[in-house]
Amino acid sequence: LYNLINNSLKENNISIYKRKKSFKELKKIKDKILKNNEDSLEWIEIKEKGCIYNVELTARVKNKENNSDNNPKDIVASKDGLIKYITSSSGVKLKDVNDYVKKGEVLISGNIIKGEDTLITQVRAKGKVYAEVWYTVNITIPFNYVEYVETGKVINHYYLDIAGKKFTLIGKYDSNFTMNTKDLVLEKPYLFFKLYKETKREYKYKEFNINENEAYKEALKRSENKIKSKLNDNEYIISKKVLKKEVFRSKMNIEVFFKVYENIGVTSNIVEKDDLNGVSN
Repeated sequence: LYNLINNSLKENNISIYKRKKSFKELKKIKDKILKNNEDSLEWIEIKEKGCIYNVELTARVKNKENNSDNNPKDIVASKDGLIKYITSSSGVKLKDVNDYVKKGEVLISGNIIKGEDTLITQVRAKGKVYAEVWYTVNITIPFNYVEYVETGKVINHYYLDIAGKKFTLIGKYDSNFTMNTKDLVLEKPYLFFKLYKETKREYKYKEFNINENEAYKEALKRSENKIKSKLNDNEYIISKKVLKKEVFRSKMNIEVFFKVYENIGVTSNIVEKDDLNGVSN
C-alpha cells in the first residue's frame, strides 16, 4: 500500500520541486487515486500544510469468510475473464476451462437440480475459479524527477492524546523527512487519555536525470508494480504489451495492456427463480 500510494502520487505529478496544486486539482487527484485503487483503499485525504502534503488514508479490509456460515451460496464471477482453472468441492460447476464469463455470472451453483428443473436441495458452493483477466495501465515518467529513499532510521514515538493534545512520553522527533504511521496502543472508557505509538521512518531525496530508454524501462516497472500490488498468492501477470508510447520534451507516456491470472470466484446469495415465469425475483 505504501508503494501503491507513492507511485500514484508521482503519476499525478505530486512530488518535490513540482508545482503546487489547487484545491480542485487535489480533490480530482484524490478521487482518481481512490477510484483506481478501490480494492485497496477505503478512504484517502490529501491535506496541504505549507509546502508539504500530508496524506491520510484508510486501507480497505477484506472480511474473512465465515466458515461457520453454511447458508446456501453460489460462486459468481467478480469480473469478466477467460476461465483457466476451476474446481469444486461442493455445488455444481456451470462453467469450464476456456469459457468466457461476464461479471456476476454463476460459476458454481449451490442449487442441486434433478433432471432439467427439479430442485432437490441447496448447498453452500465451494471451489476455486482462476481466470485470465485484463487491465490497461497508463504511466507518465518525467525525464527529471526526485524520489525518496529510506535511510533505515526508525523512531518510535509514544505519546498521550488528552482532549486532542499530544503529550510525548518518549521518542519525540520532528522532521519534514519522515513517513509516519500511527497505532492506538491503549484506550479505555475509564481513562482520560489515549496512548499512541507513532512510527517514523526517515528518508532522503535522490535526484534522477534519465534518458528515453531509461524512462521506458522505469515506466514498464511502475506499470507492473501497479498490477502486482493488487494480486494475492497464486495470482500473477501472464503477459504485457505496450499499446502506446508518447515521447515529449520533458516526459514519456506509455499505455500497457496486461493479461493477469487471477482468482475471480466470490460467494454470493443464490438468486431464487419465480416458479411461474422463470424470472429472477
